[in-house]
Amino acid sequence: MACAGWETRRAWRGGRRRLVKGDEGVCPAVDRKREESVGWVFVDPGFHRGLVSTASLRDADGLSLRESSSARSYNGRVNPRLPALLSLLALLLSCGSSQPEKGPYDTDPTEPSAAVQTFQIVDDFQLELFAAEPNVADPVELCFDENGGLYVAEMLDYPFDPKAGDQPASRIRYLEDSDHDGRIDKATLFADHLLQATSVFPWKGGIFVASAPDILYLKDTDGDHVADLREVWYTGFDTNVSPEARITNFRFGYDNWIYAANNGRPGEIKSPKFPDRKPVFIRGFDFRFHPGTGEFAPATGPTQFGMTFNQWGDRFMSQNTVHLRHAVLPARYVLRNAFFAPPSLLQYVPEDDPSNSVVYPLTKPQQWRVERTQVRQERYDETKPGRVELVGGHFTAATGATVYLGDAFGPDFYGNVFIADANGGLVHRELLFDKGVTYRSEPRPVGKEFLASSDPWHRPVNLANAPDGNLYVMDFYREYIEEPASIPMAIQKRLQLDFYRGTDRGRIWRIKPKKPAVERGLEVSLGTASTAELVELLAHANAWHRRTAQRLLLEKQDGSAAEALRKMAAEGPTPESKLHALWTLDGLGALTSAEVKAALAAEHPEVRRHAVRLAEGFLPELANTVVGMQSDEDPKVRLQVALTLGEIDGSQKAVAAMAAANAADPWFRAALLTSANGRPFDVLNRLLSSHRDFFSDGDDAEGRREFLAGLAAQIGAAPKGEGLGLFLQAVGGSPRLQAPAWKAAALEGLGRGLELSGERRLKVSGAEALFSRWMGDKDETVRDAALGDAQYFALPTMLSDAQRAAVSEEIDLERRVRAVRFLKGGTWNEVAPALGKILSSPAAPELHEAAIETLSSFDEPAAAELLLAGWSGYGPAARTRAVDTLIRRQGWVDQLLAAVDSGAIPPAAIDPVARIRLAEHPSEEVRTRAAKLFGSGSGGRAKVVEQYKDVLALTGDAGRGEAVFKKTCAKCHLSQGERGRLGPDLSGVNNKTQEELLAHILDPSFEIQSNYTNYMVVTKDGMILDGLLAGESAESVTLRGEYQDVSVRRDQIEEMRASTVSLMPEGLEEDMTKQELADVIAYLRAGL
Repeated sequence: MACAGWETRRAWRGGRRRLVKGDEGVCPAVDRKREESVGWVFVDPGFHRGLVSTASLRDADGLSLRESSSARSYNGRVNPRLPALLSLLALLLSCGSSQPEKGPYDTDPTEPSAAVQTFQIVDDFQLELFAAEPNVADPVELCFDENGGLYVAEMLDYPFDPKAGDQPASRIRYLEDSDHDGRIDKATLFADHLLQATSVFPWKGGIFVASAPDILYLKDTDGDHVADLREVWYTGFDTNVSPEARITNFRFGYDNWIYAANNGRPGEIKSPKFPDRKPVFIRGFDFRFHPGTGEFAPATGPTQFGMTFNQWGDRFMSQNTVHLRHAVLPARYVLRNAFFAPPSLLQYVPEDDPSNSVVYPLTKPQQWRVERTQVRQERYDETKPGRVELVGGHFTAATGATVYLGDAFGPDFYGNVFIADANGGLVHRELLFDKGVTYRSEPRPVGKEFLASSDPWHRPVNLANAPDGNLYVMDFYREYIEEPASIPMAIQKRLQLDFYRGTDRGRIWRIKPKKPAVERGLEVSLGTASTAELVELLAHANAWHRRTAQRLLLEKQDGSAAEALRKMAAEGPTPESKLHALWTLDGLGALTSAEVKAALAAEHPEVRRHAVRLAEGFLPELANTVVGMQSDEDPKVRLQVALTLGEIDGSQKAVAAMAAANAADPWFRAALLTSANGRPFDVLNRLLSSHRDFFSDGDDAEGRREFLAGLAAQIGAAPKGEGLGLFLQAVGGSPRLQAPAWKAAALEGLGRGLELSGERRLKVSGAEALFSRWMGDKDETVRDAALGDAQYFALPTMLSDAQRAAVSEEIDLERRVRAVRFLKGGTWNEVAPALGKILSSPAAPELHEAAIETLSSFDEPAAAELLLAGWSGYGPAARTRAVDTLIRRQGWVDQLLAAVDSGAIPPAAIDPVARIRLAEHPSEEVRTRAAKLFGSGSGGRAKVVEQYKDVLALTGDAGRGEAVFKKTCAKCHLSQGERGRLGPDLSGVNNKTQEELLAHILDPSFEIQSNYTNYMVVTKDGMILDGLLAGESAESVTLRGEYQDVSVRRDQIEEMRASTVSLMPEGLEEDMTKQELADVIAYLRAGL
């Protein structure tokens, strides 16, 4: 029986019962774990999932109840009503259990007191319970401040965001061990109503909190451990993604910047705290900011959840099945060169052996995973015999990568990396070894885990170094941790999966040696340490103390520390202490060239490596010293030299020399290409004149040719064709570039840069003779590359020849197509007659398509008229391309719509994708006209889905479905290993049920993957481009269209916006019978 006048409701997402009465009410609340009444609960109907906010607890006089380990603490006063409140326990129990209803395969949680018995840990180590419910729930990150104060981010919202109008539930709690027994016994609510709080980091008496879309700064100013200052420092982080993939994982680097994981999500980041700072774009990157100056910038990534620095300042990250990667190239070097984009900035650290991703959990796979695997295997047995779907045994939720840098474990563990797997309920250990400029790793122990639990609720999501030198494990402690979208909805419903089951629970565990190398507690008082004492702590054996001391010195900005820091930089007992001293001097503005020069000659390579980076602040004074280190014996030092050369004026000779020695290595190749910024031809000229062997064939020739192409791309992208003449002469005249592979690499790279430059009809002396020769080359790759480049140059004689060849029926089709494409380099008046003749004649489809492609490079209104005039003679592919071309310019799209309106082009000839683009056009007039001509689209797709439910009763044939898929879908989507340009990879959709696939096919805009959002760009010269966002830098944007990628400089963009409509067209049911639809669904569920 419920409380009188109250209604008990159960929210599916919350998995809990709540009491409601009208819009607001009051009911007695009890802490069920301690069986104590804690006050009266004012139920806020807008609160997320109907959970009770701890900030809503009040006593009968309305006094605020601070959440703590003791229910008797009301604002620091003993509550006199406690005995009476205790008597309300029975009443509350009758109001309904706080535990959710169990599904058929749900298991029971293990109470904290018994949980330690479920663990197995390697010999010589032990596990201790440090904190548990009710003092902590759903912990995902913690930080100790300089006085040992412990802040914990509790992500109660996960895995869903609150509904519109509801309050978020995540929070930060301040935990204390008041009786000093090594276990938390007091919790104070520091801040609540935070959206998906994922990270905390101390700064100047407060903490930074990651809560997308913001990075917040919260501070308690009156000593009650409750935040009363809340500032937004940075905003703009993506929230259109699963919570675990949002901004998170604050980590303090040697360089005094705080780094954060961003999972590569898009965002234009701004700072309300520092409004004068320019916004930055972070798509594809992580994020970093300087807490002292407010500066912020992209950082190498992406990291999902789990980021760490080793003792030398190298950054590592974990991400689902990819459990350990190393950020090799800092983003700041790559971003300085707008015309170079390396394929990757990250290295997978484990050796390329599948066994290195194997894990050894003690838990059995949960029932949902068993059933999902069975369904997949049944399909594979029917369609792909021999393929095996594994239930588990590999990383599936790698998270919390942390390099152990404490001193309690002993030297054999210092620098090891520990990675949790939240699905497997384990903590995995790997040893790191140098491997050139990066690292490799090996698991230890082999054949079992460092730590694992047999409790299926144990969810280790993060780890942390601590003041005592031990390692702490954050245990989210939920029955289900999997992202709901990866579990078929039918399984979720049948098993009654409640993703919030256990949201009131959580633990923090301490991993401790049985015989610690150092015995130390968590009690620290660095906040009261003198400047001199903080400097001495930079040599501490435990990195927590070193990093905290450096942070505090940065906060204090005490110039009197300089002399002691200089002594530490020169005479510190360890390389790490010297690095901390050097970077702290830099953070205080007290670093001089003398300290850096001495460090450049240091015995330890890591000191030299960091000194090279610090030398960038003392150029040109230290330039010769840095250049002289290009042959340093340590590859990591040499890589930093390669990067720093880009900051040194006149370093082309050194860049060329390092390229000759190292360009076969992709990391050196990328570093040196960033350093060639602004002077690529000088580097090439040095290679041609002084490094003959660079252009020889051999095992590593492909890497050197890639370096050549990278230089050529930068030359092509230079404004106004600077250096083009010299480059063309070099390609045409240098004996070292006459081999077809080298010549093609140079011309192909040049074309990439020319496209980005936006320059046309460049007048370069001698170019015509060279292009005439290259386009007649025996090697097809040279001919193709030359043809692609020719459109950017003024080549009058060749243009005349192409005009004649394009319309000559006596020339073979391939040569005519080449001639038509060559016409891109002419003026409109020069090429219009030839294009008009081709488009108005019954030419081969390839010729029509080539002519339309060429016509699209002009902007004259007459071009659209010519294109429309030949409509009746076009085949299907040419018509699609013609519409694509007409949509791209404002004046032309008006002519297209006029032609449809007049009947010259039937509405049915405008394909569904084109209709979507018209409906999303930047011009309201175009959108309105298109809606009148084609209809406003379907706001009633749900009705269509309902009408086609009978498709689910049909037996589909995967073989027939494959044929329908290739005809209708493969143009955009992945099909048996062939990737389309515009659609997402569908190889994983066999997770989906028939109902889900039917809904996605018939109502494609219901859910759009963020990576497949269509973007519309309007350029200043009137072009309207759209496509997927294939790349983005500070200087340019690259869109992936149906036919090609197009790069646009940001300074040429008038407007850019994302579409809310999927490029996958609605109305596919009109092109398929119901049986064909059933067949396609069967094909998708069989697994691509």
